[in-house]
Amino acid sequence: MDKMDRKIKYALQMGDGVNVRTLEDLRKHFDFNEVTGYYVDHKLIEWLEDRYYDDVKQNIEALDDKAPDFAQKFCQVFGVEWKPSYVFNSDQKLAYERKEDLVKQTTTDPLALRHVKSLAMNQEELEILLTGGMREIYLLGDAEEGQSVFTIPVTFTKRSFIGVGGRVFVDFKKDGKKIPFDQAEREKNGWNFSGSIQIMDEANEKEDSSLLSQSLSILGLGSDEKDKVHPSIENLPKQKEIAEINSV
Repeated sequence: MDKMDRKIKYALQMGDGVNVRTLEDLRKHFDFNEVTGYYVDHKLIEWLEDRYYDDVKQNIEALDDKAPDFAQKFCQVFGVEWKPSYVFNSDQKLAYERKEDLVKQTTTDPLALRHVKSLAMNQEELEILLTGGMREIYLLGDAEEGQSVFTIPVTFTKRSFIGVGGRVFVDFKKDGKKIPFDQAEREKNGWNFSGSIQIMDEANEKEDSSLLSQSLSILGLGSDEKDKVHPSIENLPKQKEIAEINSV
């Protein structure tokens, strides 16, 4: 098989930050909430399947997650001790499946479909993910409207935001008030932007610059002759590329 055709086997990250790649590692660093979270979003089954842990996979799939003893049997499959603090709420799986269905109705973007748990479809979901400590967040663009707008509070630091499904505009707020990106980046938040994300105020600058160019064209003037239209007009800054923003 060609190396390019080989599937990359991803690890499951536990609560202690360790990425587990084997059943032995999973048992050693077992985190009930993390592992059941991967069960909910189907990544656990895929992880087991990729590593040919067929018996474990079949035993997990045979469990009834609505049964009162699900948590005990779940731990038993992995050979780890169940603790009274290990409680599974089957409602979270139902909520995930409902959201998954909604995402499927909204977009065909494979990244959105793969990261439903960390996907924000609106501002409310974004703030829930931020408050919950999610570090890598996918922002869903509206394919029909052509764009979506999300506001990022500057108090949430060291986060990665990935735009998927359509154009995504982001702006920023501090103490409940909108602030420009150049002020937000001075907060040293450790943000990383990728995918289809555009910074709102810079996108507006780009649009203003485009409108100015169109106006100059109508007047038969070149960009170096804009002062003939109004002497106070200065060169508008170009929109920053995502790579330049991430390097700040």
